[in-house]
Amino acid sequence: YHEYTHGVTHHIYPGDALPYSGQSGAIDEALSDYFPCSIFDDSRMGEHVFIDDSSHIMRNLNNANRYPEDFIDEVHYDDQIVAGAWWDIRSEIGVGYTDSLVHFARFSYPADFETFMYAILAIDDDDGDISNGTPNAGVIYNAFHNHGIGPENFLTINHTPFSSTEDTLNPLTIEAEITSVLGLDSAVVVYRILGEMVWYYLDMDNISGDNWSAEIPRQPLGTTVQYYIYVQDVTDNYLLDPPAGAANPYTFSVATDTVPPEIEHIPLTRGNISAWSPKVFAKITDAYGIGGATVQYMVNDISYSPADMEYDSTLNGWVAQFPCSVGIGDVVKYRIIGYDNSISSNMAFYPSSESWIEFHVYRDFYDEFESGGYDFTHYNIMASYVDEWHIVTERVPSGVFRDKISGSGAAAYNNLTDAVLETPSIFVSSADTLTFYQYMDAETSNIYTGYAWDGGIIEISTDGGSNWSQITPLGGYSFVIRYNSVSPFIEETPCFSGHRDWQKITFLIAPNGYVKFRFHFGSDGYVTREGWYIDDIRVSNHNWVSIFENKKWKPEKLALRTSPNPFNGAIAIAAAVPNDGELRVEILDINGRIVDRIFDGNAKCGTLRLKWQPDNIPAGIYLVKVGNQNDMVIRKILYVK
Repeated sequence: YHEYTHGVTHHIYPGDALPYSGQSGAIDEALSDYFPCSIFDDSRMGEHVFIDDSSHIMRNLNNANRYPEDFIDEVHYDDQIVAGAWWDIRSEIGVGYTDSLVHFARFSYPADFETFMYAILAIDDDDGDISNGTPNAGVIYNAFHNHGIGPENFLTINHTPFSSTEDTLNPLTIEAEITSVLGLDSAVVVYRILGEMVWYYLDMDNISGDNWSAEIPRQPLGTTVQYYIYVQDVTDNYLLDPPAGAANPYTFSVATDTVPPEIEHIPLTRGNISAWSPKVFAKITDAYGIGGATVQYMVNDISYSPADMEYDSTLNGWVAQFPCSVGIGDVVKYRIIGYDNSISSNMAFYPSSESWIEFHVYRDFYDEFESGGYDFTHYNIMASYVDEWHIVTERVPSGVFRDKISGSGAAAYNNLTDAVLETPSIFVSSADTLTFYQYMDAETSNIYTGYAWDGGIIEISTDGGSNWSQITPLGGYSFVIRYNSVSPFIEETPCFSGHRDWQKITFLIAPNGYVKFRFHFGSDGYVTREGWYIDDIRVSNHNWVSIFENKKWKPEKLALRTSPNPFNGAIAIAAAVPNDGELRVEILDINGRIVDRIFDGNAKCGTLRLKWQPDNIPAGIYLVKVGNQNDMVIRKILYVK
């Protein structure tokens, strides 16, 4: 019957629709195990094959094997995972119907475990829409779920805890986004007043789609409320938020707020002209919620309008960037202001209302992750694979922090990892270099010399991240990827792998313009090691006005920069002076008449910083003119009142 079923399966599936490897090969073998076992009503496959002892069998469909934990990429062993799910369904709803579900599911040609699950659901469906459930959806989903196939969670609750409030006039609305794979049976907010023993139950109403809400009655000042959310699906699966429910509920108060927010922030230590502007990130918390946040800042002691911060749910904090232009050597000062949702809008400052955080702007892009690495993003590539990039303090080459792909601390990375750490956009020229330090500990082959099962590569994008291509370091990569059906990399991909202590890696950059780089790590489904550490990423940029010579920035040509523009108080004027000598800086009206001469004398090589504050002149367009014996530069500025 086993080989006969192979023949039936191969007759149903067209051509190469069911390759004999990976999950598709396991499905092929699972079908040929399931039907003989079902015919004989015995989950054991191959007893008495090797010795006359029924305790020795080849495979058993009554098992707890799960994907991906027990998947070893051997089709005869792996078939027990999906066949185990079918056998569990058979145990619940009977032989005949389960046999027909498994058989007819083949006619949609499913070639992986999860697709086969949905094919069975489609056969079980009675109204042409499996999204609203099927007669046996609960049994089918649970059977596959118990073997690691299908949705990870049947129920989810996405809820932002209710903040403390001063509102005594209106009901207190608890909102949540609730999803259910099998269909939602009930959603309830359970609450009590602190000090009372009685819990009250409020049915949640469906507002739209997956959005639900319930209203706790208005409360007087001085009340503390505790609550949790309970949801249950049609098959009696349930979920609490928070997970401990009544043992550790959410808590909020109805009271007058006089306490300002708390601000946590890692100060910026530098800016990079080639990747301006850095992100200012802060965690701002308050029992009454945050009403907003801003960044006050100055460039070379010229104040700009504050930059509004926005809440980033991915980073779980508030983010802003400096919406201004800067030059090499500029000094930026900033502080963060956060205010809460109370009636009095209590305010907090970081570092304080009287002090500033200060950093300089440099030519090269450089990030050693000491400011949190918030200019970087990280994510997984393949949907079912994991992303473990995070900041760590282990294995220090310099400073305190570095980025790592792996488990927490020095723990190993997971199987089935396919994740990238992506830089912000950086301006480069073909004379530039990318360098960084890495510590690598990843799995290589003990049999095939020069081959790796897991490893990392560097990729570049010249179109903002839409398309990526691998780049090669000086000296090349140390390994190439060995074929593995679950590897996220194509076989023979050159990569960093093996065990290497901290080393400096260098890449020559070919493109001109804005690019992004990403550090791409992948692992197969088996052995894991400590992971890949990255630190001190630098892009040395040689295409800007200033060059570094004798430990000083030296402009290559006469240049002029003004900010802010337009302006209504004072304007900062920076002149790049390539050589010592006479220099004149003048303000002209639109007709070329001199309005003011703000510098006339000998200027040293470097950057001459000036400030002009108009006095008794009308608003309008003016020209800033800087000139020496050999060159002249003019910039238009707009003075507004």
